[in-house]
Amino acid sequence: MFTGRNPGNKHCLHTCDNPGCVNPKHLFLGSPKDNAEDRERKARGNHGRGSQANASKLTEKQVKEIRALWPGMSRTKIASKFGISRGNVSWILSRVTWTHI
Repeated sequence: MFTGRNPGNKHCLHTCDNPGCVNPKHLFLGSPKDNAEDRERKARGNHGRGSQANASKLTEKQVKEIRALWPGMSRTKIASKFGISRGNVSWILSRVTWTHI
């Protein structure tokens, strides 16, 4: 946007390592591979599993409890009890997510 040129499939990388930064002097273009390598080099990738994942709302213990509650309790009630969506409950029960438990 700053230069007026279309970057194509290039990604915008940050020399200052601040994803919210839009200072043109701190930004450079790179391929998707460059972006992935830069992220790993700066240890910004989320490689956690289960409760160690950055966005996790549940613990392994809670996932086991969810599986133990069903089918005696509806997915909607389980979702409400744990503050997650009904879809997330379905994914847990069908082992689409939390496959390591």
